[in-house]
Amino acid sequence: MTRTRLPDERASITRKFRLPRPPRPQHCPACGHRWADEEGPLKVWAIVGCYPDGRPGELFQHADRVGSTAHGALEAAAIALSIGLQWGVPIGEVLSK
Repeated sequence: MTRTRLPDERASITRKFRLPRPPRPQHCPACGHRWADEEGPLKVWAIVGCYPDGRPGELFQHADRVGSTAHGALEAAAIALSIGLQWGVPIGEVLSK
C-alpha cells in the first residue's frame, strides 16, 4: 500500500457547525481566578480537501475561541485523519472508533 498525495490544486468543502459549550466552574478552586462567561455555542469549521474523483483526502479544523491545548488537539486529530485517508484507510473505519 502506498500513500496517495493530493494534487497541489484541489476542490474542497467547508462546513461550519456549532457545538454546545460544556459547563465549567466560574472560578478556579486552587487559585481563585475568575473566568469570564463565554456565551453561546462553540463555532467550528471543517475544511475537507478532495481528490479529483471526489474522495476526501485531508481535513483542516478551526474552532473559534479555544485555547492552545484544544487547538493543538484538533490539529493533531485532523493530521492523523488526513494521513490515514491518504494511506487508504476507509473513513467509515475511523469514524466508527
